[in-house]
Amino acid sequence: TRTAGCSFLFGAVSKNPSRPLLASVTRSRPSHPLPSEEAERPGAHENSRMQRTYSNQFVRPGRADKERNLNTEWMQHSSVGFVYIFGIVLVKLFVQMMPIPNFTQAHQWTFVHVVHAAVSFVFVHYTKGSPDDFSQGDFAGDTLWEQIDGGVPWTMKKKFLIVVPCFLFLIASYASSFRMGFLLVNIVCLGLNVVPKLPQMHKVRILGINRTPGIDDTPSNKSD
Repeated sequence: TRTAGCSFLFGAVSKNPSRPLLASVTRSRPSHPLPSEEAERPGAHENSRMQRTYSNQFVRPGRADKERNLNTEWMQHSSVGFVYIFGIVLVKLFVQMMPIPNFTQAHQWTFVHVVHAAVSFVFVHYTKGSPDDFSQGDFAGDTLWEQIDGGVPWTMKKKFLIVVPCFLFLIASYASSFRMGFLLVNIVCLGLNVVPKLPQMHKVRILGINRTPGIDDTPSNKSD
């Protein structure tokens, strides 16, 4: 019986030599890869790992998404412009109720223009950095104006922030009948609010004022 079985086996091989004995085993192998083979493939662990959403952008310095800066995200709300104008009107009403003798409309509007220029220059064009801890210091050398819309010039928000100081200048100058003393003060305030907003002044530090050592003196910023 054993001899007959062996002869039958070898006879089958000799009749079909191109067909290996393990063909049936190979054919029954599952089509999907085994867990061990899946682990051996390059990048298998990276694809199976859950991807991060926000913090993944800030793994290394220089990779921060400038459009998702927490220091400027609040400007995306549509009510920001209304609150901005309403704040200026409130300051004007407060100044108008101040019991100061001979404080005419020319003085009031010029005073509002001066206050607006000083506050805007300090917080928009002088203060640097971002409270966003995930940015890895990528915005440490940029002012608020340089961070708005990722530094892209002439966006709708930036045009609006340029138009408002121009209107304040016209209102204060008209209220003072364009008298020379008031006009000079209003021109200085207009320059402090408009000149730093021009694209030609992007990351420019005149006479090194407000320069951040190690950031503003890099070749990339010089070329900008």
